[in-house]
Amino acid sequence: LVGNPPCRGRRRRRTARRPVHASAAGVACGMCAERVDNQQVNGQANYKRAAPIFHSEDHKMYMLIVALDYKETGRPMTCSTAARNVEELARQCGVQWLTPLYNEECTRDAVLQAVKNKTAKCGPDDFFIFYFAGHGAEAADGSQACVLVDRRGQVSASTLLKGHELASAVLDGCDEGTRL
Repeated sequence: LVGNPPCRGRRRRRTARRPVHASAAGVACGMCAERVDNQQVNGQANYKRAAPIFHSEDHKMYMLIVALDYKETGRPMTCSTAARNVEELARQCGVQWLTPLYNEECTRDAVLQAVKNKTAKCGPDDFFIFYFAGHGAEAADGSQACVLVDRRGQVSASTLLKGHELASAVLDGCDEGTRL
């Protein structure tokens, strides 16, 4: 693994100079235009078990993509563009069981049902990936939540999917050995 060390402490100028070019040997720091060489990182993994050798017949990748543009609200976004790129990348990387949900498909009930359907199929050493592109919000109880929509594309307190509800749905459905 290769990482870039942090800038050596010069303060950002009001008009920061941008690096003109970068090479494989190093890059110019965007903060102070100082040249910083990449350094080898000595990382060590201390996992309880080794990652599986991936054979599609032995291990499966399940992915759920949830992306909202909020077209029917006063604050539209373009999250589906990024999600479609992730969807294409996932297909190229061999994700066999991919379920994309876009815009008005992303109701609270539909997302929870899709999570349950996907995770129920996960076995030991399978992978479950949840990708969300959209707004996040703080619910009335202070918990973090994904902002989903109703069937008309509108948002409200009832369309929030709280983080602990999503986590419970994922963990309840997955096998103990599923990689999340």
